Amino acid sequence: MASVQITDLQRERHQKYLETVSDDADIDPHTRQFECWARLNSLTKGLKHLELSKSTVAFGRSPDNDIQVSDQRLSLKHCRILRKLSEAGKMVVVLEDTSSNGTYLNGEIIGKGKFREIKNGDEITLLQEQPGIVKHEELIAFIFEVVKDISVVAPVAAPVAVLLPNPEAPKQSQQSQEDEEAKKRKDEQLKQEQLKKDKDDEMMAEQFDCGICYQLMYQAVSLMPCLHNYCGGCFSDWIKRGNKDCPNCRDAIIMVKKNANLNSIIDSYLAVKPQLKRTQAEIDELIEKNIFKNDIFKMDTDFAAVANKKAPAPVAALVRAESSSDTSSSEEEKELPRKRLVRGAAAKAKPVAVKKAAPVKAEPKKRAAK
Repeated sequence: MASVQITDLQRERHQKYLETVSDDADIDPHTRQFECWARLNSLTKGLKHLELSKSTVAFGRSPDNDIQVSDQRLSLKHCRILRKLSEAGKMVVVLEDTSSNGTYLNGEIIGKGKFREIKNGDEITLLQEQPGIVKHEELIAFIFEVVKDISVVAPVAAPVAVLLPNPEAPKQSQQSQEDEEAKKRKDEQLKQEQLKKDKDDEMMAEQFDCGICYQLMYQAVSLMPCLHNYCGGCFSDWIKRGNKDCPNCRDAIIMVKKNANLNSIIDSYLAVKPQLKRTQAEIDELIEKNIFKNDIFKMDTDFAAVANKKAPAPVAALVRAESSSDTSSSEEEKELPRKRLVRGAAAKAKPVAVKKAAPVKAEPKKRAAK
C-alpha cells in the first residue's frame, strides 16, 4: 500500500509541474523528425521533453541508442519503450528493463529482462533518487503521455454482436472438432472391419473351391482316406478316365462319400453371397455328369462299372426309357382281358382223367417142402 500512496503523490506532483511547462519551448528538436505518437515530459532540470515517433525507442549511454543520456550511472543499454497492437487492434505500450542498475515504473523497479505495460501518466525513472548517492535534483525521470492512439477501432456502424466475442464459440468449435475426429475414427474403424470381413470371406470362399474346376463346389463329395473335396460332377469325369487316385495328393482312393455337411454350409454361404452362385447351365451340366447317386461309392466294386462305361444313362435316355415302358404297359393292359378269357375257358373245361397203373404185386415165394 505504501508504494501506491507514493505513486499517487508523485502523479499529483507531476501534474502540477506539467501545468507550468510550455508545450513547444522545452521539447528536444532532435526528437521531432517524425510524427509523434507519445511524449516523455521531463522531470529533470536541464533535460528537455522527448517526443516518441518510432515504435521502438532505446535509452542509454551508448551513442547507438535512439535517445542517448550521458550519465555514467546509467547502463549502455538502459531500457526500451515498445509500441504494438494487440489481437483486438488496441495499442499497447510496454517498458523493457535492460539495465543492471534498474529501471523504475511508478517508483517500483522492473528488473533486468522483464516487461511492464505503461499507460498515460505513468512515471518512468532511469536514475532513482537515493540518499547519499543520487540527489533529488540529479534524478532522471519522465512522465509518459500518449499523444496519438493508433488503435485500430472497428467502424461505428458495425453491429455490436460482431464486435463482442461469442463465449460459446470456442466450445462449439471444440465440440465440432471433436465430433469430426470421432467421425474420422469411426469411419476408419468401419473401413478396417470391412477389410477384415472381405478377407475372411475370401479365405472362406477358397476353402469351398473345387480343386478341379476352381469354382464353388456343387454336390460336394469327399475322398477316403485323404478327405479332399470336389464337385460330384468334376470328380465323376476324373474317374471315368480310369483314375483311381486323388487329383490333389495322388493317394489311392478307397471310397467316395457325399459330404452333406459341406453342402449345407455352402448353401448357407450362398444365401449371404448369392453373386457367387453358378449359372443354371453349369448346375445342369454337373448334375448330368455326377454318377454318385448313392451316399457311398466303393472303388473296389463300383469302379469297374464306371470304367466299362456302365454308368447310369443320361437324363434324355432315361426319359425315352420311361416313355417306352409306358407304351409297353398300355399294350399289356389291352391284352389283359383276352388272357383272362382264355384262363376262364380253360378253367371250365373238364379235366382229362389219367389212369394210374396198378401197382405190381410180387408173388409170394413158395415155401420149400419139408
